[in-house]
Amino acid sequence: MSVSQALYGQGYSGNWDVRFTANKLRLNFVLHIKERVDGQYSVTLDVPFQKAFNLPATEVQSDDKSMIVLFKAFALRITLFPDDAKHLKGTLNQGGPNIPFDAKKISEVTETKRPTRTQTPVPPFPYNSEDIEYDNLDKTIHFGATFSYPKDSDKRRRYPTVLLITGSGGQDRDETMFEHKPFAVLADYLTRNGFAVLRVDDREVGKTTGSLLSSTTEDFKNDAVASLEYLKKREEVDTMQLGLLGHSEGGLIAAMIASERKDIAYVVLLASPVVDPIDLIQAQTTSKLVSQGVSEEKALEFQPFMKKMVMLLTATPDTVGAYKKVESAFIEWQSQVSKSTVKSTTRINDEKSMQQYIRQQVIAWNLPWNKYYMSLHPGNYYKNMSTKVLALYGEKDIQVDPVANVQLLEKLTSAQATKSFEVKVIPKLNHLFQECKKCSFSEYADLDETISPQVLLIILTWIQTNTASQ
Repeated sequence: MSVSQALYGQGYSGNWDVRFTANKLRLNFVLHIKERVDGQYSVTLDVPFQKAFNLPATEVQSDDKSMIVLFKAFALRITLFPDDAKHLKGTLNQGGPNIPFDAKKISEVTETKRPTRTQTPVPPFPYNSEDIEYDNLDKTIHFGATFSYPKDSDKRRRYPTVLLITGSGGQDRDETMFEHKPFAVLADYLTRNGFAVLRVDDREVGKTTGSLLSSTTEDFKNDAVASLEYLKKREEVDTMQLGLLGHSEGGLIAAMIASERKDIAYVVLLASPVVDPIDLIQAQTTSKLVSQGVSEEKALEFQPFMKKMVMLLTATPDTVGAYKKVESAFIEWQSQVSKSTVKSTTRINDEKSMQQYIRQQVIAWNLPWNKYYMSLHPGNYYKNMSTKVLALYGEKDIQVDPVANVQLLEKLTSAQATKSFEVKVIPKLNHLFQECKKCSFSEYADLDETISPQVLLIILTWIQTNTASQ
């Protein structure tokens, strides 16, 4: 390490309170930067207003002029520039324009009330738990995972086994969100009751390699298949009782796999999307706007433009052409609704904010995952499954509408030759299967409950019933 690096290293290291403005909202987060003995840096992030803490950076690059910190799981890039001993300047980018900020060094992090997560399992465990690594068939992806299975004096015993599949976005093997760890809770509960469970880091998260932003649902399906093939090689696994449990997009992936393979004994779907993506996104957008205080009338007025915009962006290959088409569509929609509808649904109030909004949408919808996902017709996978299926939905889910998705799912599966297809809508539960009060997006972090004990019992009882007869 050079002298200049050493000097600036003192400027980077420490706790940094970062303040910035986004969409006219004043926000902040805290960066914790530590210099290691090898002269490199480790960085973690706290986002107190989202009750998210100690999020590790995926990659850190630094020299005497700047530091670049990447959090690839949520497409966040932070660039830091030394200012003086107590200040840094920087920008953050999450798929749109750079947002400038100032960072102030703080001697101690202001103590924020950390959320309690009483369901998160802690060792020692009354079962075997192994952190493992393995590759897919062509060695292009290396996976990090945890495999848990019961302790038994009979070393030759094989256990019914469940592969857990996470929802959309980069998530670790525990599906950690707002310090909730639903997959750790599920794995612990099932393993304590006689099952083996595999849970896996997503691409570019934890120990798993590969590119998250350039991947599609098809790629994530192939990753899950690679994990199935790994399980088949484990002596603890009863390959005749191998099942899938997927949450949200993970449920769709489970359906994709089960529609193609005959070696899946059972599938558990948690808040699994069944309707076509454009319909799902319309419903999600309306629910989100209403949960943020926008009137339902204005949220519904936004739907025609939002649908047209998404269809234009996913169908137009070049970003310049996409921008022009969306701009024309926006101007047309703007002329048909009130200024308050435009502002409350898009935060657009002038030319500059319109340009920024459209640029952000063009970037977001140009990602391979979005383009591929919008081409899917999920119903085709559900109707072609021939294994045993349990589908659970939360009555208060505002991300995957239980009414529309259950109606379509029951219609698709009513005439199929599946052995068992059970669908339940559970009262008072949200998308994460927490018992909710406000039932908004922001409440996920406020609730202590990670997953309803009622849901855990329903899943366990159903899997026990449907593996005991095999």
